[in-house]
Amino acid sequence: PTKTVIVTQSKSVESLKLSASVESLSFEAKGETKTFSISSNTRWDISKPDWCTVDKTSGNGDATISVTISENKEREKRSGNIIINGNGVTPVTITINQKEREAGSAEPGSGDNTPPGV
Repeated sequence: PTKTVIVTQSKSVESLKLSASVESLSFEAKGETKTFSISSNTRWDISKPDWCTVDKTSGNGDATISVTISENKEREKRSGNIIINGNGVTPVTITINQKEREAGSAEPGSGDNTPPGV
């Protein structure tokens, strides 16, 4: 008699992951640079407001991202989102907030504020 033996092998599939080390970042009005980490095992890319720059806009796997915020010359705080999109995973959002320019501070480049002719 013939015997049939069926062998099954389960394939271990690592689930895709994407996370960030922070949920929000706060910046001074003068502008500054801060960093956060991405933990991932998939490809990702970053979208952001135009007043914010990042040193990496895409990657694959773990990364440390530097975020630089330009000076806020307005008297209103500003906020926006850095969104990290990954292949096959839920996007991660980091809220960024920047303080407003203080009402009493001089306009950038206005010198010592001495009136002309004094």
